[in-house]
Amino acid sequence: RGVLTLNFVCFFVIPFFFFLSGYVARVKQKTFKEYFAHKFSTLMIPMYIFNIMSMFLFFIVGIFYNGPLVEELTKYDLTELQKIMVVLFAGAPAYNFPTWFLTCLFTTSIFFYFIFKITKDDTKKLLIVIIILSITGYLMESLKNVVPNFHYVMYFWFIPTALTSTTFYLIGYLTRRLQIFEVIEYNKNLKYLFFIIPFILLVITTHLFGFYKYPEYESYRGGPYMNHLLFGNFFIFYFSAFLGIIMSTTLSMFVKKNKYLDYVGKRTLYLLGFIGFFYQFTTGMVVYIYAIYIGSNNYLFFICYCIFFALVQLLLSLLLMKPVYTIVNKSVDKSKYMLNVLLGNKSF
Repeated sequence: RGVLTLNFVCFFVIPFFFFLSGYVARVKQKTFKEYFAHKFSTLMIPMYIFNIMSMFLFFIVGIFYNGPLVEELTKYDLTELQKIMVVLFAGAPAYNFPTWFLTCLFTTSIFFYFIFKITKDDTKKLLIVIIILSITGYLMESLKNVVPNFHYVMYFWFIPTALTSTTFYLIGYLTRRLQIFEVIEYNKNLKYLFFIIPFILLVITTHLFGFYKYPEYESYRGGPYMNHLLFGNFFIFYFSAFLGIIMSTTLSMFVKKNKYLDYVGKRTLYLLGFIGFFYQFTTGMVVYIYAIYIGSNNYLFFICYCIFFALVQLLLSLLLMKPVYTIVNKSVDKSKYMLNVLLGNKSF
């Protein structure tokens, strides 16, 4: 049941985040240099800061605790200096892997800029690009399995993954521009319909085509995983992703605005970075405590146990939010100014 739940979430959650990013995407800058300075400062500078913080935390925790850390920290035989170089020059977050999303979103944004300019925002041309990218991105999984050491290319600015993420980014952009969801938002019956039907279909898809059913994916906890180029069946991947996108977007229409959700919503980038702090260094200990001292086989109890620790991590994240928010914001502003000066931008 735990694997089924993980599969259910993995089928759509990352595509949904890229869809949302595309939904709010705009090209306000006049030149590519201005656009690059803005995107690099707002996405990559936070990624670097969170990895630096996680690196120090890793060193400190390593003195007292040598238990199971997140697999990406020990997966490849790299020295600490090599890991730092990988973070700085390859955009691969060796110390805070959840922030891979920021690097991939940066690369996706660069792809989007050129696609936007080349197609001149023409809907038909954008749809053709979406089809080409979806197929090309999917083929990266096969390439990974036949090209030696492809994992070094795979994590280099997450370019292979960005082919697929740009697909969802462009779909999100077109969805907003064509006002597709506005029709649903103001019709209560349609909202229920567009939430319940995709939810049921997604549950069925998860049960019939979950990764746990395929031996070649038995070493992975659930799936698909875009960052590792694990898609499974092409049609199932996109079908389930779109079901999850429709379901999640419609569900958000039932949620009324309030200041607490607004506060968290505006700081999701920071919560992403905090996941790297707490997930990497607490998951192993939490599982160890559960297995050794609790050992209950009750699934409901295990879920409650996980929810409790998730709430603890969320509370700690909110307590650290203000100082980290200040550090990141100041760094972003300074980086944006310096990059604009270096690139010779005049209108910043």
